[in-house]
Amino acid sequence: MTRPDDCTSPSPPVNQNSSSLADDADALSQLIAQQLKLYNALSTLVEEQHELVDQGAADQLLALLGKRQRIVDDLAMMDSDLSPYKARWPQIAAELNQAQCDSINSMLEQARDLLNGIIDRDNQDRQSLQTQKSRVGDELSRVTHSGAARQAYQSSEQRPADNVCTNQQG
Repeated sequence: MTRPDDCTSPSPPVNQNSSSLADDADALSQLIAQQLKLYNALSTLVEEQHELVDQGAADQLLALLGKRQRIVDDLAMMDSDLSPYKARWPQIAAELNQAQCDSINSMLEQARDLLNGIIDRDNQDRQSLQTQKSRVGDELSRVTHSGAARQAYQSSEQRPADNVCTNQQG
């Protein structure tokens, strides 16, 4: 949602009564507050995720990713709930008092900052996971190659040596 920096700017007259718009402003404020709580919860899980990635704790990481997905699903539903308010933002913004406008601006800014932090941390974790994957791949390659060399050596010991110099007398 765009920031309602234009909360106090005049808007064209609307056909809806101001009581309904005031109710919409209150509902919008409550929805944004709920959205902010979800972003805070997601941010907390992202920090836990970072620790699990560093520890290489795959099972716990998968469980945490399930929790994250539920919050992301809730955020998607929240975005759907906010959609009608976004469409009527100019009319709703005209009904906001300065305190409501400041409150909504503050919550939206906090949500944006949290989201940016989540994206940054996810990018760091993705890079860390790629590095770990590459390291494991390299180790597996070394093990495979050393195993192949050992197997080749062992099979050469087990083969009877071809005797090139044989005594034909007999």
